[in-house]
Amino acid sequence: MGKNKGLFLLIIYFALAIYLLPMFPYGGSANELTDWATAASLIEKGSFDIAWTEDLIGKNADSVKIDDRVYSKKMPGTAVLTAPFYAVTRIFVGAPDASNIRVSWFLMRFFISTLPLFLLAFWLYKSDADEFSLAAVLFTTPIFIYSLLLYSHVFVAVTIYFAFRLLFDERFTLRRSTLAAGFLSGLAIINEFTAIFPTIIFGIGLFFTDKRERNSRIYFYILGVLPFLIALMLYNYTLFGAVFSMSDAYQSSAGTSEIVGQNTSLIGLPSLSNIYLLLFSPSRGLFFYSPILIFSVINFFRSKERRTLRHRVKIAAIAVSVLFVCGQTDSGWMFGARHLIFIIPLLLDTFFDGEIYDFSNIWQGFLFGLSFLFCTIPALTFPLAPPEFQFPHNDFFGSLLFYETWIMPNLLNNSGISTSLWTIIPPSLLLVSALYFVYENVRRPKRFALGLLFAAIIFAFYSFLPNLDDKKKESRRAEIIERYLKPENRSENF
Repeated sequence: MGKNKGLFLLIIYFALAIYLLPMFPYGGSANELTDWATAASLIEKGSFDIAWTEDLIGKNADSVKIDDRVYSKKMPGTAVLTAPFYAVTRIFVGAPDASNIRVSWFLMRFFISTLPLFLLAFWLYKSDADEFSLAAVLFTTPIFIYSLLLYSHVFVAVTIYFAFRLLFDERFTLRRSTLAAGFLSGLAIINEFTAIFPTIIFGIGLFFTDKRERNSRIYFYILGVLPFLIALMLYNYTLFGAVFSMSDAYQSSAGTSEIVGQNTSLIGLPSLSNIYLLLFSPSRGLFFYSPILIFSVINFFRSKERRTLRHRVKIAAIAVSVLFVCGQTDSGWMFGARHLIFIIPLLLDTFFDGEIYDFSNIWQGFLFGLSFLFCTIPALTFPLAPPEFQFPHNDFFGSLLFYETWIMPNLLNNSGISTSLWTIIPPSLLLVSALYFVYENVRRPKRFALGLLFAAIIFAFYSFLPNLDDKKKESRRAEIIERYLKPENRSENF
């Protein structure tokens, strides 16, 4: 592989991330709003109480009111990590108001979501991963979508993956690597509590390592994780009154911050409906958005390292995480593939070692092409489809893009150019260029191109099927456009 080709893919991703601005702020999710508000409150007030921000962003279901205070229901890590970047923008733009929130929003999104994925891809590039693998991690999974939003999912996915590599790659056997892995795992947990599942599996895996280093490695791993668990318990006790009273265990009424009770059944047995929803459904399924991950499942059984501890720990971490996430009983309206983003780099791990090379190039092109289209189209428009849209690529993303000409805010808008299909040309050219660099470097380019063609035909057929839309969905789209997306209802100032 010519290293410059992989570098081009990195440049393309970086340019896309800069061009596509945050979905700010009224079109953002409650999750994003409360994380921004908490980071702002830490700097402005030195407190996790976000009651004062309701005049700016309103009330939402991801906050809870306790006495006269309002707190985010989400894990505190994202707000704490992004607060310094809010502080930097505060120096230049002053106190937050409707005209300048986007500046801090963009910087926070860039450092918590975009930069971690870029650094993972850059590390893989330096480790001689091929173009197909780099493009797969950058563009063919929901990681791409959420790297453009103010969520912690991508950061957690990257930290969990690096923790895995530090623990189970042969080149990383020193105690400091184990300590660093524990540190990264703890950092992941305070951003998303579901990261505790692979963290526990990694710890169990250490019990099967070399006897001479086993005890010290377990000790240093726990030493790395423990400070974050203690900090989380102190946070829970201070804000919610008990060390094990997780913020997500509080329920609040939709669209408000009024607490209505505690949920004591966040985790249960995985249900068939949740398994279908998270893995296979057209609305939220991970394998629907990213059919390329089928190669990962096949490699579970045919990988050259399938008999190693490393491979077994990886599969166990993926399987346990999926089972527990599918067992969530109070999952919210946005429950879907985003909740499994933290295992995606683990799923793609065999790609990075070149074990994708022997698969048919037609199948590579077909699954890569479908995944590429299913994950890039939402990123170009409003990526947070409400649950009533059961076929969002057809009746939501596609309709917004092609019929309503709604395109994610971008640098041209910020320069005073109105949104139109012309403003989608720059990212479209970048994405086509990414496809070209992958095509140019596969084993049999013509067969790969044939697979891409089949993928484009299937995607176009599905996206434009007329019987998947109806008047009710048209009305819902119009409501979303009126409420969130019209220029007069959102700030156009960067």
